[in-house]
Order: sequence, then structure tokens, then C-alpha cells
Amino acid sequence: MVFDSVAKHYPDGTVAVEALNLTLPAGELTVLVGPSGCGKTTTLRMINRLETLTSGCIRIGDQDVMESDATQLRRHIGYVMQHSGLFPHHTIADNIATVPRLLKWPKTRITARVEELVELVGLDASLMKRYPHQLSGGQQQRVGLARALAADPPILLMDEPFAAVDPIVRTHLQDELLRLQARMGKTIVLVTHDIDEAMKLGDRIAIFQQGGYIAQFDTPGRLLAAPADDFVVDFIGADRELRRLALQYLEADEIDPGVHVAGSMTVTEARTRLQQAGSSGVVVLDGERRPIGWLDWERLRQADGASRIERLELTLWRHQLHERTNLRSALNALISAPGDVMPVVDDEGRYLGVISQVQLTRRLS
Repeated sequence: MVFDSVAKHYPDGTVAVEALNLTLPAGELTVLVGPSGCGKTTTLRMINRLETLTSGCIRIGDQDVMESDATQLRRHIGYVMQHSGLFPHHTIADNIATVPRLLKWPKTRITARVEELVELVGLDASLMKRYPHQLSGGQQQRVGLARALAADPPILLMDEPFAAVDPIVRTHLQDELLRLQARMGKTIVLVTHDIDEAMKLGDRIAIFQQGGYIAQFDTPGRLLAAPADDFVVDFIGADRELRRLALQYLEADEIDPGVHVAGSMTVTEARTRLQQAGSSGVVVLDGERRPIGWLDWERLRQADGASRIERLELTLWRHQLHERTNLRSALNALISAPGDVMPVVDDEGRYLGVISQVQLTRRLS
């Protein structure tokens, strides 16, 4: 998708977008982010002609959008808005089926597609006969996403799709979008005012400034490592070094075997293991090598030597680190860890080793 000298001026003299030149790679998720009134939503809405260009052109492949029939164009571009925009008098199933019906798909194909999408976006099939007001905000957003994907459009436009839900639901929906995008490979253009959301979701990010100009268009890593100017620095925030941690991940050679014992081991055996290692505590594993708690030396020293470790009062971790955890999450987990290490587990929750504060500090420096 190419924006070639695109401008949008309103009759009152307001300049929403000015001389916008931008190429959005196919199959990537591009985020448009910036302060209020900078033209990012107008830019999005010009793609499917909900806003009319004043000058310039937008090409999808070789086709100029202004030369396309607006109705047909919109039926082949998915659109997700902030408050889902569902039809209140239609059931959930009918909402999802909206575009396929307009395209006159056979009923059997529509039914199969609705069932497929319900599973794809993580909705319960029992909700299909309900109406939008009977669903939570997060469920409504999932329905809106399913409706946008119904006709399998190559392009998906998303206008602050998660802004109206609470932070916990927003995180789940963001993760769901990333999972779906990894599977579908759509060309997605998403508008947000949240730089953290942009950094998490975007393959590339366009930072807009007032007047509809692009301050910088780059990958999240490049934006954080080499911001173009003071505006970008200020918009990203003073903690951009911490934000960079979210884009870096634990590496296999940084995971230490650590000091660990089986829960079935006796206190006396564990003391010997701990003394030999010179550690302040130990990770306790169950019979399937899953971490079940942390045991420090003082508690171990006071316990009955014949007791089994699993019968002692263990300290639990507030977080869990996986082998693909980013460094920001690792740092957050270590800060609240009961000891100076955190166990790292695989997809099955089985122990791989530990990451320590010393190791993480060395990596950060």
C-alpha cells in the first residue's frame, strides 16, 4: 500500500494530512501513532474512502483507491473500530455474517465461515444467538474483529480497537491479535495513541506530529535505538531504554542450570546441596520438574532434617518466566523475586534453569 503525496484539507482551512508519502509493506502490521489531532485516524479512513483525499493518491497494489467503487472497496477491506460498531438489533452470528451476506455467499458457506471465525477469535459458540448488549466489552471487540475478517480481506484497518476496554482485557486482545496475525499474515493498519501498544504490536510504526506529517517511520527497535529528532524522543518517553528491553529476549546461554532440588528430597540432603553450591536459596521442583517454590537457607536451616522439602512452607513467585520472555518482563520478575534468581520454564512449565540479577545486569550493560 502506497501513499503518494496524500493531503487532506477541510473547507474551514484545517489541514489534517499534508504531503504524506508512505509505503506500507504487505503482510505486516503497521501502527499509526501520535498526539490527538495529528491526522492518524484521517489517514486510516482515507484508505477505504471514509474520508476523501484532497490531493495525491493511495494505491493498493496497482489500483488507485479513488478509481475504485467505494462500496466494493470497503467490502474487501476489514474495518474494526473502537466500540466494535456492532448492529444492536442483530445477533452475534448475524453481525459476523454481515459482509458475506452482502457478497451473496451461499448460506452453507456463511455458516461455516461464522463457525470458523468464532473459534479463531476465541469466542464461545453459545454466544452466537445473543445480542451485542449481552456481551462484555472484550467479547464485543472479538465479534468486531471476527466481522472484519469474515470475507477474508487482504487488508484490515483498526481504529483504536482496544481503547474502550480495561487494561487486562486490552492485553489479552493485543496478544490475540498478534497470534492471529502470525497465522494470517494480513496487511494491517492500526491507529492508537498508546506508544506501548504501538511498540508491542507494530512491525513498523509511523509517528505522526501535528499537521499530518510523519516524524519517523521505522521498526520499533530502530525508533528506540535511533529516534529521528526531539519530538520522537519526547513522544516515546524518557524511559525508552526500558522500552527497548521489551524487544529483547532471554537467550539460551544466559539460562544457568541453577541450584534446584526435588520436593521429595530431605532437608538434610538439600542443606548439603546448598552448602556445596554456596547459594542463599534453592528452587524446589515437583516430580515432573515443575518449579513449586523457593526455599531460602534460613528456613532450611531451622527445619527438621528428616522432613521432606515439599512439606515445608515454600515461597511462591509472583511471576513466571518462559524461555521466550522479554528482558523487561524478566527484570520486573526479578525485582519481586523472593531470591536473587528466577526459574525459567518451557512451554510445558518444566524447569530449564534460572536467570539471575547478575546475568541480567551484565546483558543490559
